[in-house]
Amino acid sequence: MILALGSTPQLREAPGSIPGSAHFFGFFALWLHKYLGGMLDFYFAGGLAWLSVEKG
Repeated sequence: MILALGSTPQLREAPGSIPGSAHFFGFFALWLHKYLGGMLDFYFAGGLAWLSVEKG
């Protein structure tokens, strides 16, 4: 959670920026895969991708 929160200021700096969202999405997906593993990372990654598409 700490690593994910570390990337949050970049999103706040540029809310509508696709590169910023992609960086946060990739970082968070990596964090989920490392600490959770299993199928949860797919569900969370899918949800974040959907939110990114909806916002964009």
